[in-house]
Amino acid sequence: MSWFHFVITDELSGEGYAAYRALNENAKRKDIEYIIENGEQETDETVRTHYRVLLDQISRKNPKMMESIRSENDMEDALMELLRDRIDKETNEKVNEKEKEVKLIAIKKVMEAFNVSVEKAMESLEIPTEQRTYYAGMIKKL
Repeated sequence: MSWFHFVITDELSGEGYAAYRALNENAKRKDIEYIIENGEQETDETVRTHYRVLLDQISRKNPKMMESIRSENDMEDALMELLRDRIDKETNEKVNEKEKEVKLIAIKKVMEAFNVSVEKAMESLEIPTEQRTYYAGMIKKL
């Protein structure tokens, strides 16, 4: 972070600038809590989405502070709700990676057990046509 950036954001006072200050790597707890509380109270879904994006960025710059806040019961629910999209995305990515790994292993085992081509193995496992190029490329790398 540049000296200029620090001076400018440090000079911004008042709740209206809490988001700008919270985006710094050394954000103050009260600014982050203010963002969490306002995001939780917001009823407009578009504005809530903006709070989620903001909190995602804040959590990347201040992971220890966010973990500290998250561990407190009164803030945990609000924070988890606001970060729901990020949590869902990361969970889905891990599940998809595991599914791909399992399919690759299955394709390889069918090929070896029945001495068939990658195409025949994918056909017998009913791998969707749009995914076959990906798996054929991955099998070649193994």
